[in-house]
Amino acid sequence: MSKQMIPMEQTTGFWENDIPPITNWIGVFSLGMMSALLAFKTNNPISFEIRRRRIIISIAIISIAVGLIHLLLIHEHIQVSIWWGLFFLISGSAQVIYGILIGFVKKPSILMVLYYIGIVGNIILFITFILARVVTPPFSSTGTPENEWDPNGIITLIIEAAIPVLLIYLLKCKEMRTIIK
Repeated sequence: MSKQMIPMEQTTGFWENDIPPITNWIGVFSLGMMSALLAFKTNNPISFEIRRRRIIISIAIISIAVGLIHLLLIHEHIQVSIWWGLFFLISGSAQVIYGILIGFVKKPSILMVLYYIGIVGNIILFITFILARVVTPPFSSTGTPENEWDPNGIITLIIEAAIPVLLIYLLKCKEMRTIIK
């Protein structure tokens, strides 16, 4: 029996119907994990090292999650423009790799570099998302700003705002400055 090729327009149902809910749940799950890690209280005062580790694990989880969201949405965005699809591929891959690195790197000097990369990278992605809704983005198929505020976008904005906030908190902590010296 020979296999027939299915035209691309007939294969998009999965991407259009199933991926958005999956990406929504990935984002919600990661934000829930972050909240649980950061809000967990004990009767004993938590040492800075335990608090720092929980923050780093939270950053790793949400960075990997937002990267997965971007990677899963490549198909949707590549239909608008090959360049948008490429942007989602690069940003999603970078976020997943960043989440893995920050979760496993222990050397303070490398962590410090990762903190700054995370702050700058996520602020750029946050601003890019907002600008795409205010001004006409390059390679726009409609020639107008994007006016979609779907759950995926809102979740990624929350995550891309949370990561720099958490990293700046770590940089500003007095205890962190003593670990680095």
